[in-house]
Amino acid sequence: MASNAERQRAYRQRHLQDVDSIGARLNLVVSVQAKAQLGRLARHHGVSQRAMLERLLAEAEQAAAGAVGYFD
Repeated sequence: MASNAERQRAYRQRHLQDVDSIGARLNLVVSVQAKAQLGRLARHHGVSQRAMLERLLAEAEQAAAGAVGYFD
C-alpha cells in the first residue's frame, strides 16, 4: 500500500506533462491581486491561466530582447 507521499508523487508525475510531453512544474505564491488579474485576463482572452501566463511571458521577453545585455 502506497503512502500519501507516494500517491502524491505519482499524481504529480502523471499530471506534469502536457500534450507534447514537455513541461515543468512551477510552484509559487503570488498576491491575491496578481491571481485575480491573471484570472481576469485569461477569461477575457478565452484561454487558461497557464496559456495566459505563457503568452504574457513571451510578450515580455520579446519586448526585452532588444535591450542591451539581455542575452548576457
